[in-house]
Amino acid sequence: MTEVGVFVVWSRAAWLLPRVLECLGERFEIHRVVEIVWTPDRVGENFHRFYRGQTTPPYGGVFESQKGGGPFTLITILDHEPEYAERDTNRGKAVVNTRWFDTKLKLRSWVDGRMEIHGADSSSEARRDLLLLLGMTTETFLRCEPGPWDERVERVSRDLTGSDGWGGFGELFEALNCSVRYVVLRNFEALPADHRVGARSGVDILTDDLRESIRVLNARPELGQVSNRGGRFFVDVGGERVRFALWPVESGYLDARWAESVLDDRIMQKGMYVPAPIDYFETLAYHAVYHKRKWQDEYRRRLSLMASDLGIRGWEFDGLDLDRARAGVNALMQRHGYEVTVPRDTSAFFNYRMAGASRPVAQQKLRGIRRVGFNVLLQVTTPVVRALRSWRGWLIQKLPWIRQYAGRKH
Repeated sequence: MTEVGVFVVWSRAAWLLPRVLECLGERFEIHRVVEIVWTPDRVGENFHRFYRGQTTPPYGGVFESQKGGGPFTLITILDHEPEYAERDTNRGKAVVNTRWFDTKLKLRSWVDGRMEIHGADSSSEARRDLLLLLGMTTETFLRCEPGPWDERVERVSRDLTGSDGWGGFGELFEALNCSVRYVVLRNFEALPADHRVGARSGVDILTDDLRESIRVLNARPELGQVSNRGGRFFVDVGGERVRFALWPVESGYLDARWAESVLDDRIMQKGMYVPAPIDYFETLAYHAVYHKRKWQDEYRRRLSLMASDLGIRGWEFDGLDLDRARAGVNALMQRHGYEVTVPRDTSAFFNYRMAGASRPVAQQKLRGIRRVGFNVLLQVTTPVVRALRSWRGWLIQKLPWIRQYAGRKH
């Protein structure tokens, strides 16, 4: 099966481009060669998003000092005989396309092992790279550019996809599809066509990689810093500032085993990943009981309709009050072996009374106090954290051995 591979010659290694092209041409079919220019004041941000660096500004210049901030060359290749095996990489053991991996090591040997040449290690990484660098999936790329390379070098001025926000949810989800495992937990019926839906109600996403999701979305934390607990972010979509809630598996938003199961069983619908029908029903029921202050008619209606469609008894509209819904949720969780968990991020409401807490009112107030205290702490520490990042970036650029250490994984 033919695979699309990606190699990048950063500006500091531009003098090697003819030799790189010759080597790649001997091993693969060169498909397209593109010189890309980034906006000067976005070079740091682009590098950090591309190389899974910092998720929030200020973006240091460590990558720019390692690889150069000038025009660079993207080379896409077709590999008609891909071979995969486990190798030791800079991020630990991983299954890689050995033909690409060995070629990357050879190219880097020409610059004493420095990371001035990039190569995707797998088809999934190449898919992500191509989407971020050119805004295309591999399928679209092959349709638009049937190849092979005609020895013409194209020139493009563009930052990473999503740098200026997203034209709509369609392209946003296309980028997520190439990067992380995720599901849109609810209220996705009108998406991606109607971006105003997200602007009004926000989008809740469950993911197994919070920081990669933030980088790809180019999301900004509501409180200035990113917490491993997950939480609220803003993303520009269709000219609107849309609120996203991003919940990692270990956030406590759902039992971690439940969250993993929902991700494993997700389905593709209209270009985005959503829960399987039974998971949608069960997680929505849990949300209505444990994440809401009071029982709402909206959930009563939706859950009774969903249960009817799924052939689940006991959720009929007549008589479906909060106690009955809680009993139904607890029964399904007991059947699966899941537990009620308190979200680690205090911005997510949790109904202690429904969870059977001994002092629910006191617990609720204490959670509110913790939320306010955490928000104040972030507001106070954010300027300090940003100043330390700027100082670290300056130090790395001044001391070569620190620069080499900081960039060893890239």
